[in-house]
Amino acid sequence: PMKLRTRGEIGRRHHGMRQLKRDYIDFVASTIESDLAGLKILADCANGAASATAPELFGRFKARTDFIHRDPDGVNINSHCGSTHLEDLAAAVVRGGYDIGVAFDGDADRCLLVDETGGVIDGDKVLAVCALDMKRRGKLNGNALVATVMSNLGLHEFCRNNGIDLLCTDVGDRNVLEKMLERDYRIGGEQSGHTIFTDVETTGDGEVTALQFLQVLARSGEKASSLVSCCAVYPQVLVNVEVPHSGGVKEAIFSVDGAGAYNRLKYESGVHRVQRVPETETQGRIHTSTATVAVMPQAEEVDFALDMKDLRIDTFRSSGAGGQHINKTSSAIRVTHLPTGMVVECQNERSQFQNKDKALEILRSRLLAQKQKQQQDAINASRQGQVGTGDRSEKIRTYN
Repeated sequence: PMKLRTRGEIGRRHHGMRQLKRDYIDFVASTIESDLAGLKILADCANGAASATAPELFGRFKARTDFIHRDPDGVNINSHCGSTHLEDLAAAVVRGGYDIGVAFDGDADRCLLVDETGGVIDGDKVLAVCALDMKRRGKLNGNALVATVMSNLGLHEFCRNNGIDLLCTDVGDRNVLEKMLERDYRIGGEQSGHTIFTDVETTGDGEVTALQFLQVLARSGEKASSLVSCCAVYPQVLVNVEVPHSGGVKEAIFSVDGAGAYNRLKYESGVHRVQRVPETETQGRIHTSTATVAVMPQAEEVDFALDMKDLRIDTFRSSGAGGQHINKTSSAIRVTHLPTGMVVECQNERSQFQNKDKALEILRSRLLAQKQKQQQDAINASRQGQVGTGDRSEKIRTYN
């Protein structure tokens, strides 16, 4: 027969899911050494998975942490909250005087943050801050980090300035992880907030990411906005890409917005040398061609307001095949734009006032088109001056 247990010999049975939750929180808490003392944190649980774990997890540390959007009802997950909607968190951080805001998405595999001013700290900035900290502590294997082709220009600039190699994969954290495992690298991720630290995990985990960043912030003693200023942001919007039938990209046009963007990039205009080994090259010979780059400030939207002092308006009798009003009333209008000599006549309407309004509308449209053409001609001249013919006889301004 089974021996009966008494008093201290009696064990305790834990509900399976509750035990898994404890095991998970124990693991995530063990990924950092800092106690986060001195930080005042506001966390947005997105009414999702983090609602069940983040309060207990952050309660393990000495930071003061408050929470918003931690009451899931089955339908409010990610609803105007979390990492996909940072507005509430940013406003609450500024209003409450918090040092940092942390936002998870519904399943808590992503983490974005906001600094004390409400500024967004995206995945690229998290990568930059954590990679630089790892490099300083001798933990950055291969002196490299892995991101994707969607990474911001600011991350490329940061890596170049800090002597860190940046490898870019196709979009998707799976592609990032594959490259990290292939090269034995320790940090990688996406701008969207999927960040992977292979020292502790093999997938993106928002709560692990949050603790890794908060540990660096606590160690630095800096404001969050100061800490992330090492990585600038240049939002890029693809406007047009022309792909020839032979493959590759013939022309790409995009805009770069941000303070000082034009001043930073204007000297990149010109003819650049491109060296490559084509797939059809059987002997490994290097082929050389050129790529032209034109950098121009965003053109202002052209508008044109007519100044009545620049106009001479004459009336005359309508002419034509005949009718009740033809050659009987001075309803026709002739408008002359004195600075350009452009003339518009209108006699389509019976009313002189209607003809005047239509003539002015036509004149404004023609003057606007003329001004737009002048602006486009200036842009084309500027572009031609920057890139020339684009062949190899041009002065090559950068070298590989």
